[in-house]
Amino acid sequence: MPGVRGGAVRGGYIEVDLNLTLSVEETEALAPQEKMNGIEINDPTNEKHFVPLDKTGISDIEGKILSQYYRLIEFYVDWSSNSVTKMRNDPRGRFQNSSFYFRQGISYSDTGIYSPMFRLSHGGVFDQKASLIFSDYFSREYLLGILCSKLVKYFVKIFINHSVSAQVDSIKEIPIAIPNDNQKHSIENKVNEIIEHQRADSSYDYVNEQQELDSLIYQLYNLSEQQIQEVEDWYDRKYPKLRRDIDIE
Repeated sequence: MPGVRGGAVRGGYIEVDLNLTLSVEETEALAPQEKMNGIEINDPTNEKHFVPLDKTGISDIEGKILSQYYRLIEFYVDWSSNSVTKMRNDPRGRFQNSSFYFRQGISYSDTGIYSPMFRLSHGGVFDQKASLIFSDYFSREYLLGILCSKLVKYFVKIFINHSVSAQVDSIKEIPIAIPNDNQKHSIENKVNEIIEHQRADSSYDYVNEQQELDSLIYQLYNLSEQQIQEVEDWYDRKYPKLRRDIDIE
């Protein structure tokens, strides 16, 4: 997609004509046969055939914003029937877990000092390196509220995986608290608030909402004031570039 940077540039990705891309809604509306075998087209210069690829660019660390909750679609893949046939016949092609293509879930980045980072998936396809979470029990918004919290970052880095790679086995060990209705709705509403702002402004700074969410998560997990301070202090030490200094007059 035009405007991507970082890994997209290094990876040699080409720009896609956005007039040939399918929106999330159009992608969801594809027929089962099209999702499986690709979209039949006659004119590749005028007919839409690029679907979202669940892959994200880099975070804005200087702006103190991680790639969490929601990101605009940054990558697409040619899903024309000819392209899908070529990929399936290519010995290097990999269609791992393809039964989960075109499902709405949570996408996460599993590598890097700020990993894991979680955001809504776009319901398209993903490559062998992409990592997604699907739940039939919790809403995506509720899970995002927990997974994007400082507390979960603390759990992962202190108790589960000390490396820079939070792979699937690590994610499976994250403890997810069962909320009451009020807790569930409060967390979902705050996450939806962040996402709506991000849809309107991809560089939206959600620091205030994140503080409110973290407070809800601490209450959900019944942390004491001393435990909360431990998590907050650890986070500031671990991620000094994300630290927010507050002036007290």
